Amino acid sequence: MSMNVLVVDDNADIREVLEIVLTSHGHAVRTAHDSGEAAAIADQSPPDVVLLDYRMPGDQRVQEFVNTMRRGGATRVVLMSGIGDVAQRATQMGLRYSLQKPFDVAKLIEVVERPGC
Repeated sequence: MSMNVLVVDDNADIREVLEIVLTSHGHAVRTAHDSGEAAAIADQSPPDVVLLDYRMPGDQRVQEFVNTMRRGGATRVVLMSGIGDVAQRATQMGLRYSLQKPFDVAKLIEVVERPGC
């Protein structure tokens, strides 16, 4: 199952690694370095999955960006962080999915390919 994935992270190395891994598994990947770029990309073509860094720069705060992405209901947002308990932060934001950095590739693919929001 091919997914349209939007990776939002201010770290270019992380964006590149995620793009390489996900495209090698057959997914279409677009990347953004901040909330403004991500919003513009999502407006053009809503992604199936957004991999969102918890410490994202840009005009919108992370919670505002999450709310914007979830309005349509079809986009699954996955919160990513290397600092603290990302699962707890995701739950506080109303998200069901999270990924701890550094990534376990199998877990990454499982979360991206999981059906449903």
